[in-house]
Formats: sequence, structure tokens, C-alpha cells
Amino acid sequence: MCGLVGYVELNKGKSPAAAIAAVSYLAHRGPDDAGFVSGRTLASSPDAGHAVFSNGSWMLPTPVKAPSHAVFLGHTRFALVDLSPGGHQPMVSPDEQVALTFNGEIYNHNEIRRELIAKGHHFSSTSDTEVLLQSYLEWGEDCFLRFRGFWAVAIWDRRRRGVLLCRDRLGKAPLYVHTSNSGVRWASEIAALFVLDGSIERRPDWTSINDFVAHGLRDVEGRTCFAEIETLDAASYVWIGEDGLGHRTRYWSLPESRLSTKDISIEEAAKKVREELIVATDLRIHADVPVALQLSGGLDSSIILACAAELGNKVKAITVSFPQEDANEDRYATAAAHAFPELVDHQFVRPGSKFSLPELIEFARSMGEPVHSPNQMSNRAIWLTLRELGYRAVLYGAAGDEVFAGYANRYFVPYVQSAILRGDLSSATSTIVGLSERALSPVDLFKRLLIVLPGAQRAFHWATTSVGPDESLYDSPPTDSRYCMPWRFDDRMKALMGDMQLNYWLRIDNQNSMAVPIELRAPFLDHKVVETAFSLPSSYLVRDGWMKWILRKAFERTLPEEVVWRRRKMGFPFPLNHWLAENREWALGVLARSGAPHLQLKDVAHRYDTTIRRTPHQAWRVLSYAIWWSAMSKALPNRAVA
Repeated sequence: MCGLVGYVELNKGKSPAAAIAAVSYLAHRGPDDAGFVSGRTLASSPDAGHAVFSNGSWMLPTPVKAPSHAVFLGHTRFALVDLSPGGHQPMVSPDEQVALTFNGEIYNHNEIRRELIAKGHHFSSTSDTEVLLQSYLEWGEDCFLRFRGFWAVAIWDRRRRGVLLCRDRLGKAPLYVHTSNSGVRWASEIAALFVLDGSIERRPDWTSINDFVAHGLRDVEGRTCFAEIETLDAASYVWIGEDGLGHRTRYWSLPESRLSTKDISIEEAAKKVREELIVATDLRIHADVPVALQLSGGLDSSIILACAAELGNKVKAITVSFPQEDANEDRYATAAAHAFPELVDHQFVRPGSKFSLPELIEFARSMGEPVHSPNQMSNRAIWLTLRELGYRAVLYGAAGDEVFAGYANRYFVPYVQSAILRGDLSSATSTIVGLSERALSPVDLFKRLLIVLPGAQRAFHWATTSVGPDESLYDSPPTDSRYCMPWRFDDRMKALMGDMQLNYWLRIDNQNSMAVPIELRAPFLDHKVVETAFSLPSSYLVRDGWMKWILRKAFERTLPEEVVWRRRKMGFPFPLNHWLAENREWALGVLARSGAPHLQLKDVAHRYDTTIRRTPHQAWRVLSYAIWWSAMSKALPNRAVA
């Protein structure tokens, strides 16, 4: 996990002073080392600069050989593999023809290194960065198909007179891109782009803002809240040449179809799921720094614990406890840990006191875009606590719900409707009757039958949660957004693995954790695990009312029954409507002072009370938008810059 920044100038060279300042801005993402390479043309020899850390920033010398540059690659390093100077970036090939900067980790780097050595390659370090460099020299763009991990990469290839940008299959590592007639710029965070080039306008993208505030959609189709800044698509790469940004190439996608129950038995499917998760955990549990396991008490993190124990690893499991909350999962975490008494060192920790409102403002500013909930500050408190305990990386169970269909509120209706359409009335009936997350009553059964009718769910949601036009805090501007939630089960799963959900979760978790910094390692996001889940019959994912059914079957003999077959998961507790009510006067002041367009501030007190009662999540999104607008209007970057 590191920070990247760079540019290719098309018309004329520029002084790298601003680029060096952008590298310094990203010091929080890379506290261990920093550097850059630059060149007068895409074909010229690279000039290199190393850094000195001072007063919370990286001080980078401006090169004297080439005062005007056409290409720049900057990097800040957060070291987890090969902590020696051998892992310094940008890394340059021995013949100086290729230089790269890399944010992420190649978890199978040892396996690939052995293959490259057999082909005659020589290594001077044990870093995964050098494996990436040598892999590119051997296989070109096809090297990305060999990696298991996550990455955002910028590779300057003098032989091809271009820079190659690439992101990992699922987009865990962020990479923002700005394109203009003068050139192409990229960075790991949006704010770094503003430091890199002061001419980039902070012009809002109203489609993205309206998607977020009015509909709760985020990071759709690569858009950001800034009109001139987009994200490079996951699972894609693009060349920047002397003519600018080329066409993007997608090198991976989710499986197009699922196996039938005749193709794979339940036993075979459970075995496959178990094996792939064990391998994915094994790849992520090793590092040259301490790695902890964040054990929440939920099914997914408990499964990662079981996989680690299956491998015979001693595991340091940390449960962050909120004993004052009603939704406390301590007993489930304890049950999972006690299943492996010889291998698990289980510790409870408690974050500090609740965050203050000034801390919330600072947090919102640091995220660069509006965020969906203030409980993201609680997540940061968890990771800060783990960092204070000496951990630089943490295993956690993120994305198990997206990969194995774990959200009943997202997947129950589409699954039942899809089962009916394919003529599987038995599966549809057992799912309606047996929905595990609610006790069955005549009234509840009637609601379930009603809600699976086509269109009924949308009508029910509108009738129970919408606010009238005179009560909303936000007046939606006209936009061209046409993105809506798919209703077929497979289509919805794929949508939630991208634009509809996972894109945002990965982006927000990355930026949030790298402010600590700490690396989040998610075995459920290993592409082999994802491919397995998306190729299994849908009736193995949802069965007899149980979400993530095949995942439960795969580990039911390893973990306690009370963990595997819990009827209802609690989720992360945060009483948003009560929090908004308690901080009413502060929130109204923020809204009134923000000057944000499209806020309906007439009789705002009445609007506020109604909105937080009926749609508290939308009320927060409006408030988050107002906080973001205030920060963006003034000067978004707020860290010390050299």
C-alpha cells in the first residue's frame, strides 16, 4: 500500500516542483520512503530523486539535469514486503528502459519469482515490486493475468514511448485520472491531483452528486464528484503515448454463466469454496511485518480465522468491542476463537471515546468526496487501534456478502423472482417460507408473498421511506443518470460487485485505512474465490431461506454452529437517526453556511426533522454533501505540502 502520482505532458515540459509537492502530500500513504523519476521526453533517460522525511512531509530535491519535464512518476512507500532499500520506488530496470511505481501487493510474488528465475531472470531484492517489474519485462501486459493481489501501477516504458496505467481486477487499489489537451495526470487520491496541477478545476459533476445524495449511488461508471476527474476502470489498462490517452483494454471479467446443479454437486461446491478460501488466506497471512486478523464475530471474519487455523498458523485475532451497544457480537467472536484454542491468541480492544464534531469535519475533508455515513470514523478508530498495537496489515472478511449473496434485503426478492422465472417453484417457496433472518408469522409471510411480486418492492419502499417534495433538504438537479438496480438475481450480483456497491466500499476503505496507514487484506476478494462463487449454481448461494448457504456448508464442520448458522447478523451498529437528532443545531448550521447549490434551506428546521425521521440516510448524505462542498470550495488539500 503506497501512494502514486504522475503525469505525461503532451505540448511542453513543466517544472516538477508541483509534482514533488504532490508526492509530499501523499506522505500519509507512504511514511517509509519516497522518490521519483522524470524525463524530458517519453524516450529520454530517467532522472531520479530520493527523499528526506521532515515535519510530516517528504522533502524531494528538484533535479538539476532537466528543469523541464514531459514525464514524471512519483511514489511514497508503505513497506510490508522486503523492508530494505531494495524495495525503493520508482524501480528502474537495469538497462533503464523501464521504470514503474506500484501501489498494492502481489501476494503470489514468491511463486512468480521462482518461475522467472527458471527463465533466467536475476533478482536483487525480495520485494514484490521487483517481481512486478521483471514480470512486465517477460510478459508485457499479460503479466497482470498472473498476479493474485491488488494494484495500481504506472509503468514508463521508454522502448514504447509511453506510460502504462493498470488497476487490479476488482479495483481495490484506487487510481484517479485527469485528461486535458495539455496532458494526462494520475494519482492515488483526488486531492493530490489538485496539488499536482493547480489549473485543474474543482468543478462539480452533478450527475455523480445527484446519484449520491438523492439515490445513494456512488462511484458509478468511473465518475467522481469532480467533473474533470475519473477513475481508471478496474481490470483494465491503458497506454499514454505522445498522442495522449489511448483506448482502455479490459483484461478480466466475472464469469458469464453459472454451472447447473448437474455440473457440480453440493459436496464438490463446498470443497471448492473451502479450498480457494484457504489458499487466498494463506497468500495474505504472510508479510515481513506483523499481520493481525480483525475478528468481528460475523461469519466472514470467522471463516478467515478458520482458514488461517487450518493452515496451522498462529493467529493474533483482534476483536474491537463496543460493549455499550445493543448489537454486540463479542460472544460470537469468542466462540469462533475458542474453536482453535492452541492457535488463536484472542484479544479484545476498545477504541477511544466517541468522535467530536470538529474531528468529523476534518475526516470528511480528508476523504475528498462525500461519505455515506459517519460510522466510517468508527472504522478508522478500529484501524488506528490496531496500528497502535504494532500491526501494519490486517486480515478481514470484507466482500463476503457481495461475493456469496449475503444481503437478504438485496438478494431475497431477485432470487425468488428468478427461481419462479426458471420454473423452480420449490426453491422459491422454501426461500419465502424459510427466510432465516426473520421469524415467520402470518403477517410476515403475507408481506413476503406481496413483496416478491414484480414492482411491489419498489412501491413498498417508496410508500414507507420517501419524503414529499416540500420536506426534502435537497432539490435534485436535472442530470443524465440512467443507472438503476437490476432485478434479475445474477445481474444484481454483478452490479453490486461493481458500480452499485463494491466500487465505493473499496474506495472508501482504501482511503480511510491509508490515512492510518494500515493495509486491509481481504481473502474474499481473491479473484479465484470470486470466480468460484460466480460460477456456482445460484441455488447453492441461497437455499431454504439461508443467504450464503454454500459458504456455511463449507465451514459448518469447522466453526461452532452458533457462528455458522446464525439466523440474523447484526451488522455494524450506528444509530444514525438519533445521532442526527442529537446534533441538530450543529447540522443546521453546517447546511446554512455551506452555500451548496440545490439545498432547500427555506424553513430548514421543519425539513430537517421530517427528513431524519423518514429518511435518515438521505439526511446524512445531504449533510455530507454540504461538508464536502464547503471544503472543496475553499481548498480541498489540507495536509502540509512541501
